[in-house]
Amino acid sequence: MKTPYLQTEARKITPEEYAQLISPDHQQQKLLDTLRLVWDHNAAILKALGYRVPSDWTGMPATQDVVEPEAVEASRIIAACCRLWETIDAKDPFAIGNAGIWLGLSLCGEPFRRHQGRSGSNPKSVHKIKAREVFRSRDIWQSAKEFIKAVEQNGIPVSPQQGANWFTDFRKEQ
Repeated sequence: MKTPYLQTEARKITPEEYAQLISPDHQQQKLLDTLRLVWDHNAAILKALGYRVPSDWTGMPATQDVVEPEAVEASRIIAACCRLWETIDAKDPFAIGNAGIWLGLSLCGEPFRRHQGRSGSNPKSVHKIKAREVFRSRDIWQSAKEFIKAVEQNGIPVSPQQGANWFTDFRKEQ
């Protein structure tokens, strides 16, 4: 019967090999370099469009309404990079794996956009973003009809069903 293990032999290692063995793993260093590269690229996109960005990828991104499609994608990638850094710092392997998968989905483009399209909490149009601003302009709304009337007065096209859905979504966010 053959043994499934490889036979190895012990040998002395050089000081350079020892330094390499106790230094951070090559894959970890590559991950951090890639994370910095991704963050820098997307931070440059947001800065060019006039949005606020943390000073580096270890900071938390500011919550802001991003409208341009390119900026929306860059903002999501920045948030995923920051989330991955937080989990790396926390040393939770399962959270690191989940955050890494989420960053990978953010970077892959179309599958991420399809997932976001199924998510009801994210604005799907400029009209919904403007309607959210109208909703936030007042502390109390008596009814969905009153909200729909205010949205229409602001020149935002909306059907009664869509306006009622927005009203319900915005109330949940409060």
